[in-house]
Amino acid sequence: MQFTICSSDYIAYHASALTRAVLANSRRAMNMVVESLVTTAVAQLEYTRSVAILSRQISNRLRCEDALLAHKFTEGMADAVVGAFFAYWAERKLRIAPGYAPKRTADAVDPIALCAFVGDLFSTGVLPFTEFEECVSTLLSIKPSTLLLECLCAVFAHGGAYHHPAMTPAYLLACIGAIERKCAAYRRIEFFEATKVTAVIGSIMFRAKGEFIKDVVDKKLNLDTALARFPCIDVVDVHMVIYKE
Repeated sequence: MQFTICSSDYIAYHASALTRAVLANSRRAMNMVVESLVTTAVAQLEYTRSVAILSRQISNRLRCEDALLAHKFTEGMADAVVGAFFAYWAERKLRIAPGYAPKRTADAVDPIALCAFVGDLFSTGVLPFTEFEECVSTLLSIKPSTLLLECLCAVFAHGGAYHHPAMTPAYLLACIGAIERKCAAYRRIEFFEATKVTAVIGSIMFRAKGEFIKDVVDKKLNLDTALARFPCIDVVDVHMVIYKE
């Protein structure tokens, strides 16, 4: 298993530029940057890892200049992605209700990308384990389906990219048990997907100390294109702040 990312130099360039934007106009620019990064990642699975690494680099750069601002940025990223996560799954539950009127924002979310991004932010240290665990618990409470199992696979594969002390064997075994119990009545339909999820969790649990999932550069990935595809209204203003310098 491996994850594709943009060039590390390209990620560093964007981290530097967006950090300068936040420092130049802290609150307004930070909110725009957070919204832009989250909107981009939850809609494009191929960019979730790159955006998570970019977020961590912005946080690290901000910490060198203003520790409080770095904390607010990290907290903002965590709040934004967790908010998007719960909003999406609440919206899916409402779709079966009579008189349901779909929200346009929900259509711009790829649920697998959303779950992968939750995992990526956790594994890169931007999202706390408590919030990662809350997202996993929510997924485990939903009726099994092929989509749900793909989302569980994404959140664990991306969340377990690096060793984390909170991902204990006891916790991972409990997750495997919950998945197997939930899928027991649906084995004929989702047997392959359920087996895939438990295999991913098992690989995290039995991985050798110091082993991690590799990031592989894909030169076809372009952050400019990704950020421009699902822009927030004021993203252009952020770039104006950057390039006025």
